[in-house]
Amino acid sequence: MFVIIFFIIAYICFFFIMILGFCLLLNKQKIDDPEFNSPSISIIVSVRNEYDRITPLLKSFESQKNISNKIELTFIDDHSTDDTFNKLKSWTLSSQLNAKVITLENEKKGKKNAITHGVSISKSDYILSLDADIYFNSDFLQIICSYITNYKDFYIIPVVENDSGNVFSIIESFMLSLVTMGSAKLKFPLLANGAAMLFKKSSFNDLQPFVNNQHISSGDDIFLLQSFKMNDKYFEAISPKDAVVFTESPKKYKHYVSRALRWSGKMKFSSLYLTKLVGLLVLLTNYLALGLLIILLFHPSLLLLFMVLGKFFIDFIGLLFMVNIYGNISLLVYSPLMMLFYPFHLLILLIMSFFNLKKSWKGRLLIEK
Repeated sequence: MFVIIFFIIAYICFFFIMILGFCLLLNKQKIDDPEFNSPSISIIVSVRNEYDRITPLLKSFESQKNISNKIELTFIDDHSTDDTFNKLKSWTLSSQLNAKVITLENEKKGKKNAITHGVSISKSDYILSLDADIYFNSDFLQIICSYITNYKDFYIIPVVENDSGNVFSIIESFMLSLVTMGSAKLKFPLLANGAAMLFKKSSFNDLQPFVNNQHISSGDDIFLLQSFKMNDKYFEAISPKDAVVFTESPKKYKHYVSRALRWSGKMKFSSLYLTKLVGLLVLLTNYLALGLLIILLFHPSLLLLFMVLGKFFIDFIGLLFMVNIYGNISLLVYSPLMMLFYPFHLLILLIMSFFNLKKSWKGRLLIEK
């Protein structure tokens, strides 16, 4: 019983700290001085067969207000087999932005190579790497520019899923955002989201974060974060009250599972030990909470009830903070169901991870020999 109590209390304390960090982040931090001269930014978007998914991102770029002439936009086509390249070529020719589209060299492939190539040809101080299936508000780039100062190396940007897919995946993305942004504000970043990453070009060139992990097609976010953390670079978090990136939510449960297996697959190769420890805490606490619920059905106990309610309460409060900022308040209705669903979801992932499945990403093996 002592072990169970320990994990429940540790879980509650951890998420309380994350909520505290998130609340601290809500204070405005961007620089509003009109005389402030922000560093230049190169936006890199790696694309592979994104013809049907990239339109929201293009519309987001078209809607941007007060775009600085210091921003350059480069789409890097990773050997698409659909008409992505021609669609982007046509768009860049008509765009008011300083935009271009290029093709990754034949001997190169993958998002990491695309980012590395984009960095090598950029003329800017900072790099904003974006996924193709995202969108953001019309003042996003203006706000991003207002945050940047030359002494920060990595800016962690809020990313959550939109409201058009699997509701449990959306709730998970909100809670991951809580951990990502809360820990970043408290100066021990646990996660970063590859959908939107802002980092200093010179730091990237010094560290070369993808040199030893090119055999893993995914994981640009994990290995970039790992490299910057291990070398004591300076992090900053962008307030979700100022700028948020929305990404696609998986429509079917099998896509949700496939993505989760891909994420867990790349984490095996990372050295983010504190992140792994937190993941283990979340895994075990969810299993314990479900077990306690089952025991309560047959052996009612006030102590067990308080432990289950404590776990549910901190989850609910965390989600409440998220929906207050990101919207989609209807997610709160699904919070009790999430407590029942998530342990089974984690169990499915755990079982599937024991099978030597050949995980793939964008038509390529996740781990190449």
